[in-house]
Amino acid sequence: MPKSIGIKVIIGGYCLALLIFIGASVISSSHLTQLMETSRWMDYSDKLQDSLQDLLSQLNNASAIAQHQPWLLKQIPAQAQLLLQEQLGAVVTQIQRTQLSLILGDSLSIAILMVLGGLLLKQHSRFKAELELIRDRPLSETTLEQMAQREQLILSSAQRIRQTLDLDTILETTVTEVREFLGVDRVLVYRIWSDGTGSTVAESVTPDTAPILGQTFPAEVFPEQMHQLYCQGRIRTVVNPETDGVTPCLVEFLQQLGVKSKLVVPILQQEKLWGLLIAHHCSQPRQWQSLEIDLLYQLAIQVTIAIHQSQLYQQLQTELIERQSIENQLRQARDQLEIRVQERTAELMQTNADLQTQIHERREAEAALRISEERFRVALHNSPITVFNQDTNLRYTWVYNPASRINTDALIGKSELEMFAPENAQKLMPIKHRVLTTGVGERQEISIIVDGKVRYYDLTVEPLRNHAEEVVGITCAATNITEIRIREQELRESERFIQRIADAMPTALYLYDLIEKRHIYSNQQITQLIGYSPEEIQAMAPTFPQNLIHPDDQSKCTTAIKRFTTAKEGEIIETEYRIQHKSGEWRWLYSREMVFTRTANGLPQQILGTAQDITEHKQAELIRLALAQEQELRQLQLNFFSMASHEFRTPLSTILASVQLLKYYYPEGSDHKIRRNIDRIETTAKTMTQLLNDILTINRAETGKLEFTPRPFELEKFCCHLVEEMQVNAGSNYLINFISQNQYIIVCLDEKLLRSILMNLLSNAIKYSPLGSQIDLILTCSQSTATFQIKDSGIGIPIEDQKKLFGIFHRGTNIGNIPGTGLGLAVVRKCLDIQGGMISVNSEVGVGTTMTIMIPLHDQSAV
Repeated sequence: MPKSIGIKVIIGGYCLALLIFIGASVISSSHLTQLMETSRWMDYSDKLQDSLQDLLSQLNNASAIAQHQPWLLKQIPAQAQLLLQEQLGAVVTQIQRTQLSLILGDSLSIAILMVLGGLLLKQHSRFKAELELIRDRPLSETTLEQMAQREQLILSSAQRIRQTLDLDTILETTVTEVREFLGVDRVLVYRIWSDGTGSTVAESVTPDTAPILGQTFPAEVFPEQMHQLYCQGRIRTVVNPETDGVTPCLVEFLQQLGVKSKLVVPILQQEKLWGLLIAHHCSQPRQWQSLEIDLLYQLAIQVTIAIHQSQLYQQLQTELIERQSIENQLRQARDQLEIRVQERTAELMQTNADLQTQIHERREAEAALRISEERFRVALHNSPITVFNQDTNLRYTWVYNPASRINTDALIGKSELEMFAPENAQKLMPIKHRVLTTGVGERQEISIIVDGKVRYYDLTVEPLRNHAEEVVGITCAATNITEIRIREQELRESERFIQRIADAMPTALYLYDLIEKRHIYSNQQITQLIGYSPEEIQAMAPTFPQNLIHPDDQSKCTTAIKRFTTAKEGEIIETEYRIQHKSGEWRWLYSREMVFTRTANGLPQQILGTAQDITEHKQAELIRLALAQEQELRQLQLNFFSMASHEFRTPLSTILASVQLLKYYYPEGSDHKIRRNIDRIETTAKTMTQLLNDILTINRAETGKLEFTPRPFELEKFCCHLVEEMQVNAGSNYLINFISQNQYIIVCLDEKLLRSILMNLLSNAIKYSPLGSQIDLILTCSQSTATFQIKDSGIGIPIEDQKKLFGIFHRGTNIGNIPGTGLGLAVVRKCLDIQGGMISVNSEVGVGTTMTIMIPLHDQSAV
């Protein structure tokens, strides 16, 4: 019985390994059928028949084993059994399907067939050896369980490789499971580097064993002869380092680690030694079993596969990163190109606009400029530069000028004297002779007469050398710059034009030299400012303008001049000062100056400035001072109102409390006269209380003490309650209608301030509307703003009153005898200002008024 169980375990193990290797690439039955029809399949089948006959003699009791050991069959997943049965049905039929089915059953027969077909022909001798070993040595249930656990460990390792690309995770899990299976003290993966050193890249140890993870060891602990053996795939087992012929240095190294026995399996990657899979037993010498050796060998193969997958994945990631980098570079280059195109387009558009302005301003040169522009465009398109070569006798050997109408071939071989008039040739020949003599190129502007007109050329002459660096001629480039010279003349005319513009400016324009202390230029407007002509100002140097500046402003002007030393390029220095007019009166000037030129060492030399008469502005400042005094007086009034509101609040509260007590003793239906007087007292007290509240609100707003505490609340519900409260107070004389374009919205506002705003606006709408009319409150909300509209059909507000509508104590001129304090809208404005809100008025007398307020909504998460 134990022998047959051992056979069964080995077969099951091979079945499991084969199931993993075939994965998703199971051979189809049609392919296998084609294979069976070939002569190679016949040889294969014959070998398989011989192996089957040899194996069948060992499996007589297999059916009984399968019944008593069901855990062996469970090693093959049911889905894998069905899949294999479908794909290999044709093969099973051809190779003694009947015999295998009778002995082991359909599912197990398929697994055995895969083992025999895929592995038995290559590892037949090893399989027989194991069978003989099992047959000669009875195996216990524990040993069989270990064999099954070994195969399961190999299966789980292969599955991890297909499930993850993380090599570190695979290595860590492998060493942990191997150590637990072998029951050793340490299992590690030893990575070998190119310089012969090595490091522990994965390790699993018992709690009593010192870890060596991450440590790097010198090449001496790994001899070269062992490196060669490992490269050949040699597995090394050391039962006892002191008696197994281990080198002394390695024995000492193992003793330092406390190792009594070790098992080493090489990890090969593309026929090169990548590292080692090592098991350490530290308690005592250990005789390593073939089962344990085979386990480490199989796992080393799995680790090799994992390493290869990881390297492929890393290579793919590197390629993806490089591709993304290239795409980013291309995107940046495209964006930069677009920016450059836009900038260049803007520059061209600005240049074109400037040219158009000059053309319109200079009507007399319009026709000439249009012709010049056309010539310039044609010349640019057809290359205005004439390029030519001449030999040492100054005869033309090559000429290129596509813009010229001259037959350039007719010029070849001719000299300067044959081409140009004597006076023109005398201008061209000296520079060419100098270049031929000195071998140094020159550039010169020359003018020649062509067809009775002067033409200007920018001539560049360079020596033409042969391979021996000998001067054998010259190469020249002549650019027609006649148009440039014409434009320079036009530029001078443009300068005169700019001078006319400067003289027409309403402000004084001047250019002052700080070093020479003189005015270089000033327009005619300066005469109107100070009464002196530009010529008189230049004659007053170097004392001007210091001798005319007010003594109290001398230090201010000196400080402004010192600021030019540290001023940045384009920075404008502004100064206000008084200067004495030629008539003797003092004028206030406002100057804006900037550095125009600097010396070689960076110090300011010339400043460009403008000056404007601000005498009237200064007079306006006096008026503003008077307004400030008025505001101060107003502040005193506010302080008084604040004090009065606090002082009167207690008596008013007492009056209202007394009124409530009187109403209790004189309810509705009692003495009509007494009840009417009580209601009047209550109304007057409430009016005075509201007046004091409004004054206190304005005072807090003016002094910056008005509190603003936004809190989240449901806006539509708030408005509904407010409208209901106002409707109760208004009674049946008015209809207050609430319209909302939003159903449920939570806003973050100051509920107290919003209530004060809406109540004041609704109260005004009721107060100034006829009986029986309707007042609308319309709510509209966006993501950032709440908008309220209060519409009425009342008396309206005159246009002249709308400008002063929000002033304190201001009331319209058309209110008649309607009572009021003139504080309601002032309170509304103050409550809106602190929230950053706005209010607008649309009113027509006799038609009605629409008040629109917009309040920004606050972020609820910031509250």
